Amino acid sequence: MTPLAYNEGWIVNAAGLHVNRRFGFGLMDALALTKAAANWTTVPPWKHCTIPLKEITMGDLLSFSTAKCKQTVNFLEHVEFKASIEHPVRGQLEIFLTSPAGTRVQLLGRRPEDTSNLGFYNWSFMSVHTWAENPAGEWTVQIIDWAGGAVLRGCQLVLHGTKERPRHMAVMDTPGMRTTLKQEYALGNQIDDELPVGKEHSANSNWKDFWKTWLRRVMSKGYIKNN
Repeated sequence: MTPLAYNEGWIVNAAGLHVNRRFGFGLMDALALTKAAANWTTVPPWKHCTIPLKEITMGDLLSFSTAKCKQTVNFLEHVEFKASIEHPVRGQLEIFLTSPAGTRVQLLGRRPEDTSNLGFYNWSFMSVHTWAENPAGEWTVQIIDWAGGAVLRGCQLVLHGTKERPRHMAVMDTPGMRTTLKQEYALGNQIDDELPVGKEHSANSNWKDFWKTWLRRVMSKGYIKNN
């Protein structure tokens, strides 16, 4: 089997996280997760913000502004696109979502075997690929109709996340953490795309260690500037 890191489809979102449509954010270390659970701090209460689209024209790029979401979802977990679409052969539809930071995500791919004429009624297309990105700004959705005949009856975008910063994200933004990361970066302490089973997965692993490891990778790739 081809190693996970060398399969096609990996992208890096605007938060610096590597994600793949087939593999998500990659393999999970069950032992490390169990150890981390021992000192896990619950995330703030879940919030969501619904952005309806009042003017709908099939074939145009659909645009959703988050101007009214600032006091509800400031820290993003996942995004949901709800739509009702009529189509004689719904397998010929593709849907792409683009975040304000420019991350492009495929919500729906073409399916040659799906010849249903039922279309989609109030269907939810969800993605976590923009996790940890700044949700503020303009989101766009592109619906591609390869066969013709699609009619978009209604749609809305729903942002899911928290109003307050989760603890694991706060750890990433402390002066001490930034100083530590800069020192490690200066010493050439970088990690590879594939996380090795080593010190970061030892019995003393915790969420702070996890985010230090992740941030070292992000800085080594240039997604966070060393200044």
